[in-house]
Amino acid sequence: MRTETATWIGNVPGFCEGLPGGAFIFNIPGSGVRTNQGMRPLPPGNTSASYCRIADDGRRIICQGQQDDRAWLWDGEWTRLGVAFGPNACIFDGADQPAIISVPPAVGYRYVRDDWTILTCEATYADPGRGLYEFTDYGDLAIGQGAKPNQGAVVRFADDGVLRRLEVSGDRVLGTIRNVRVRRRGDAFAIGLCNYDTRTATILWCSFAELRAMPPVTAAPIPVPPIPPEPPTPVPPKPEPPKPPVPPKPPSPEPWPYPPAVPFEDLMTPKPVAFRLGVYFARIDPAETGKAPWPGWRRVLFDRTDQTDPACRFELSQPAAGGKFKATHETTGALLSIDATEFGGNVCQQFFGKPEDDWGENEQLAGWQLGAGGPEVVLAQYTGARAGQCSACLTVVEL
Repeated sequence: MRTETATWIGNVPGFCEGLPGGAFIFNIPGSGVRTNQGMRPLPPGNTSASYCRIADDGRRIICQGQQDDRAWLWDGEWTRLGVAFGPNACIFDGADQPAIISVPPAVGYRYVRDDWTILTCEATYADPGRGLYEFTDYGDLAIGQGAKPNQGAVVRFADDGVLRRLEVSGDRVLGTIRNVRVRRRGDAFAIGLCNYDTRTATILWCSFAELRAMPPVTAAPIPVPPIPPEPPTPVPPKPEPPKPPVPPKPPSPEPWPYPPAVPFEDLMTPKPVAFRLGVYFARIDPAETGKAPWPGWRRVLFDRTDQTDPACRFELSQPAAGGKFKATHETTGALLSIDATEFGGNVCQQFFGKPEDDWGENEQLAGWQLGAGGPEVVLAQYTGARAGQCSACLTVVEL
């Protein structure tokens, strides 16, 4: 068992993939593609070789340009192949030739079975009964993401039905794991995964027996608070020494020329609004399906210069006084969801319509008013491992 690891900086993930024989690729945004044969440049005009995959020959690479949404093939130099529609739109097929999704729907490619069938991301998105998400299934075992709250990466064997937690260098793989890529040759495996909490991409080479020896998934232990120490015996305080003279205060800096932003007033009654980004208003087309990266989700388009289109109408509400806001599209019922972590490189791609009424962190909007009587804006502020990050902001226009 051995590993290779790379680290990335910023919100564009460092995708990776390996072959059981030892070949590997790591996308290093802003730098290049690290391989077992040395560094390769990024596709011309792009800052990331996103969703990169390696051919069975261990030499060729196919990926999607971060800026141009085109498929690119490395074979000694980069060649642009055409439109790549949606995430994971490129792969090498059973004949080791490029396969590209160039038209809707954005189903994505996960892996190639032994019979050369290409399995889509949509078909392998979730199997809650087995505890598997975004998984690769070889029949005798399946490898993918685990369930929340610990999530991480897991393997499940068909003969015993036991879900096991992957370990790397003795540490269990937990947290926000994405882009699990599995390649198999007999009983040898190469497993690539991206940890969005630590911003590390790791490839694990291991055998069938080593996967079988991974520890079973168990619930997180309940922490036991430590016993507080006995308070020390009180000691009479020593007399304080005379205080030194207080130095004079420095001159006040020049006042900040811009008015401060303050939170919205409590908004307990929902009201109809439109959201503007620059000069364009957001809308969700009720007739459009299959163009968002995930099944049932909808794209948010910014292509209207006024708010009269019914598809631009949202209901803005505040479920709890002084709390975060919820934006619901009036026609489709979709929640406005903003994810600036994976889609930070393209402002318009941060926004989606979420199909279910699951008001998570990406859907809980912070509201601010820019100065007294100024415009009102909403944005998503992130916590936990993403603390200190926020999304692009939208101007609120009441209807």
